[in-house]
Amino acid sequence: MKKIFLFLTLTIINQNLCAGDREQEKGDGYLKLSLNFINAEDFFNTDGEEIPLNGTFTDISINIYGEYSLSDILILTADFNSFRYTQLETAPGPEYDLNSVTGIGDALIGVRASILKSSTTTLSTGLNFNLPFGKSSPDGGLLTGSGDYYQGLLLMAEHILYPAPAYLSASVTFNNRTEGYSDEFKYKFEGGYFLYTDLTIALQLKGVHPLYNGKNDKSGGLGIFLNEQNFFSAGGELIYQFTKNFGLTLLYSNPLFGKNIVSSPVYAIGIFYSN
Repeated sequence: MKKIFLFLTLTIINQNLCAGDREQEKGDGYLKLSLNFINAEDFFNTDGEEIPLNGTFTDISINIYGEYSLSDILILTADFNSFRYTQLETAPGPEYDLNSVTGIGDALIGVRASILKSSTTTLSTGLNFNLPFGKSSPDGGLLTGSGDYYQGLLLMAEHILYPAPAYLSASVTFNNRTEGYSDEFKYKFEGGYFLYTDLTIALQLKGVHPLYNGKNDKSGGLGIFLNEQNFFSAGGELIYQFTKNFGLTLLYSNPLFGKNIVSSPVYAIGIFYSN
């Protein structure tokens, strides 16, 4: 059972938990394909007030996430937004309009290393690089990517509550943004419990806090790529491993507070493979 917990905590990236069946070793791999959905009719403005959009914002994306263990302490990671469809449909009426954009999104590649490791606790650090493959113009329009080559420094801690079938984890990432975007901190807290040997439930709290040091005339992308976004959300994830190597995930997350971001739950379903 300890090996199950250890592998679970070693496969967290920034903001996601993945399920596995053994402790991390050289040559281990993990691959996940996920479908994400947002449908919003309200928006958190710059003052944190929830206001109507006078229309509907929809964002559908497909992500491919993978990791590969170079050793028992060093992991390569990659998160690629392989498809994104974003749409803004204004309210029906004389000025009814429908704008949409389709394309690939950005990719986040990185490396993560364990700097402290015991049978129940792991402290890791990592470095991420955003590759802006997505559509990033015009400023203030519908985008599929942010358009900035930013770097992120990650610090993560995980603790297994052995002999209880549960774990806790926390992570914080500092993103050094470019192209006029404000630098930001991303954080995540998670607690998980094994309901059965093949079924796990995880509760998550996560958010973003900007440093407000970007350019005043930088808008970013309408909806989810706006500059100086600030939010705090709560949610949960179910992880079901139906074979030794394959599993399914279901995720729900809802913003409790926000600025410069749409007010809508995030729904996601994924399938993963681990060896």
